[in-house]
Amino acid sequence: MSRTAAAEETDQLDEALWGSSPTDHELARARRASNVTLEGAIRDALSGALTREQAAQRLGITPQAVSKRVASGGLLALRRGRVSRLPAWQFYEDNVLPGLKDVIAAYPGGALSLTSWATSPSPDLDGATPAQTLTRRGGPARVLDAIQALTPAAW
Repeated sequence: MSRTAAAEETDQLDEALWGSSPTDHELARARRASNVTLEGAIRDALSGALTREQAAQRLGITPQAVSKRVASGGLLALRRGRVSRLPAWQFYEDNVLPGLKDVIAAYPGGALSLTSWATSPSPDLDGATPAQTLTRRGGPARVLDAIQALTPAAW
């Protein structure tokens, strides 16, 4: 029975519900706008980002130790071609933000979306950014609660 139902389904959307399909011109315009938005997000995320060597110096560890932290999920790195950069938001004084590893592990998106989210004011955090909130007493727990609200389980 399920095979019969699947055979009768089409890839066409019900225009009464969704409206007409976009034209090729509309799709191309939407792709261009998406690419501009993505490039802007990458540019913002990499603004002020640290090299592996700069991060090592700031943390008082070797560049290899920085790489190990990235590999183990303790630090976040963004790759642009062959170059990796560590977004500055994850550093606080001469250390990483409290709870950072748990935040990286819990966040449901990738490195770029986490960077954008962590540096944007959040109504769930009284208008503070998640990165700012991590520096406050009880901040890691509040940020993890905000992340939980982003997951499908919260919907």
